[in-house]
Amino acid sequence: MFTEGEKVRGWATAILQGVDAGWVRPHVDRTFPLADAGAAHAYLEARRNTGKVVLVP
Repeated sequence: MFTEGEKVRGWATAILQGVDAGWVRPHVDRTFPLADAGAAHAYLEARRNTGKVVLVP
């Protein structure tokens, strides 16, 4: 996709507009402190998440 900058930009713009309008609502499954990044990675590798996993600084 590195050679498809305009296409990706269009997709990203549409998604961000959806977030702004409220029809795109990402589901956050779990948050981890940044210090526990290893545990977050293990959580993802085990496929335990049903949504986004967020690292909090």
